[in-house]
Amino acid sequence: MAPNPSVTLQFTKWRTCYDLTLEELNRRIRRCEKCRLWKNAENAVPGEGPSDARVMLVGQNPGKAEDETGKPFVGRAGGFLNKILNKN
Repeated sequence: MAPNPSVTLQFTKWRTCYDLTLEELNRRIRRCEKCRLWKNAENAVPGEGPSDARVMLVGQNPGKAEDETGKPFVGRAGGFLNKILNKN
């Protein structure tokens, strides 16, 4: 059975991103214009933190504070998340 070309293409694109450093991936995210989202955004909000982290938090969509700063989890919801994560 031949591989599905669309699955192979998706894997190839994912693999290309996987091989990038976090710095290079963030640079590409900041320049990306492949969909309409960039037109209304002040800043892209790529990830940050150590590339070898054992845990990764993924936000669904940046809010106003994140859009203004270009940093994830800095708004009200991010403050709440940090409060929960810092509890002993």
